[in-house]
Amino acid sequence: MRIGGRTKSEALKKYELKALSKKERSLSVSDADKRMRSVVAQMHQCKDEITELLQTLQLPLEWKHARDVLENSNLAVNFEIIHHDGFAVVGRNNTKIDEDYLFSSWKRGEECPEWLQESLEVEETDNLWLLLPAQRLERMNEWKQLQSEEMNEMIQTARQRYKDLSAEKVDIGLEIDSYILEKARIIGATTTGAAKYRDLLSLKSASVVIVEEAGEVLEPHVLTSLTENKENSEETKHLILIGDHLQLRPKLESYSLTKVSGNGFDFDISLFERLIHSGFDSAMLGVQHRMKPCIADLIRRQTYPSLQDHPSVASYPDVRGVPDNLLFIDHANFENGADDLATTKSNPFEAQLCVEIVRYLLLQGKDASSVTSTCSLCVPHSQSCLLFSVGYAHSQVTILTPYVGQILTIVKEMRRSMNDVNTFVSELDQAELLRDDADIEDIELHAEKMGNKQIRCSSVDNYQGEECDIIVISLVRSNKYGGIGFLKEEQRVNVLLSRAKHGMFIVGNAATLRSSSKGNHVWKPLLDMFQSQGRIVKSFPTVCQLHPMDGTTYCRTVQEFRTHRPNGGCNRPCSARLECGHACPLVSLLMF
Repeated sequence: MRIGGRTKSEALKKYELKALSKKERSLSVSDADKRMRSVVAQMHQCKDEITELLQTLQLPLEWKHARDVLENSNLAVNFEIIHHDGFAVVGRNNTKIDEDYLFSSWKRGEECPEWLQESLEVEETDNLWLLLPAQRLERMNEWKQLQSEEMNEMIQTARQRYKDLSAEKVDIGLEIDSYILEKARIIGATTTGAAKYRDLLSLKSASVVIVEEAGEVLEPHVLTSLTENKENSEETKHLILIGDHLQLRPKLESYSLTKVSGNGFDFDISLFERLIHSGFDSAMLGVQHRMKPCIADLIRRQTYPSLQDHPSVASYPDVRGVPDNLLFIDHANFENGADDLATTKSNPFEAQLCVEIVRYLLLQGKDASSVTSTCSLCVPHSQSCLLFSVGYAHSQVTILTPYVGQILTIVKEMRRSMNDVNTFVSELDQAELLRDDADIEDIELHAEKMGNKQIRCSSVDNYQGEECDIIVISLVRSNKYGGIGFLKEEQRVNVLLSRAKHGMFIVGNAATLRSSSKGNHVWKPLLDMFQSQGRIVKSFPTVCQLHPMDGTTYCRTVQEFRTHRPNGGCNRPCSARLECGHACPLVSLLMF
């Protein structure tokens, strides 16, 4: 079973505590269910009573409330009418004369009609009709104050009753949930859910607790997941932590509390990392199944020197339309705010180049014989021929960047240059954009209309634990003073370079990375490795899959991509692609 908030996974919904509890109640009606219904009904009554009292306090004083005040003050006779011999007192045009009518007249400052005086019981010692308008207003304020004090006491009483009923509801719910919980052999929860339902979990007192991604979980959050039931002396006996302390640490809102701030608080050091550095017994996986060996070489050089490749990764396909699966595209175009250390970082040049690389990859067909389209020259004969083939699926390509500000720049560039493709931005990245006062409303609305034609664009921090066939990376930082911000942190770089399966293309300024005083130890070995392997280029290399002997064409600007590789291939006619024998019209065919 699963406890906590609602899950987005359809497979997990039937295992949620609420779903299981609802199913159990539908099968049998227990005493707890009956008590729950009664308590809920009483809570609704309390809520309605409180609402009515609050609304009354906001209204002018009415006679039915003033009468209670007058009775408490022994002044109830002032607006009472004496009915002689059973006759009712009426006014002009048979107007009903009662306490409400008289009280309203008195509030307006009117005098008591002479013809009514004999029908009223008036005490001469406190005749309200003799009061001046200002005195009447003062008396009204006194009564309103008395009414407020009385009703506030009633509201507090109702609130306390509602609070007691709420506590009883929780106890009954805990009783019902614990019955479901006792049947469960495996319980799943986030650390937040485990803290929220700690009392419930304490009833179960699981002897074994497994924490996934333990390197990303704050130590207090792990401790709250450990339970103890004093009644039956059950407690957690075995804690298993699974994670990677060499990747991102837990996220903190306050930078001053982090390890990298150097302030000594080190609050983002997880229990997992602390135990590893303390020499606690641990085991590390030594074989990777994710990425091609050339990509794995990067993290072997940087983080995991003993990491081995599973034989299956050697059979991963090469990236189509590119002569190499791993490249660093070097440039010297400065970031926005390069001279302002406090500015949110973005790099329009990199955004534009990354979008063009993605566009080019989407146009790379896998099997030209599997897709047909009508040739314009064959239409009269109702024949068909091959024009182009389907390229990479949108889910096979992801753009990563260390800065959420760059995400917005990439989104705008993709919307400008590609009409039928949009970026998908996760909820976590959207939340960070909102914190930076970015306008993301159009992003979300546009993404919903695009269906599955969405390219994932994510910050590094919110992509840990995920992977994609092809990763295009925008490093953003490009300046004269060697400032690289987040990129100086080894854990973040490790995550950045370990997400791709088949191919990875990094766009950045090598000179800035090398000149960084704080991040040189991270990037210099990597760039030296790229350099020695001939993988640092100034422009993106492309090849035509159908004419590999034509050589490599380098593209750096939008104009170069659209001129030399308008549809992902070459410009020259190739009649061999057309079954009908006509010259290939790809030169005039645009997919975007």
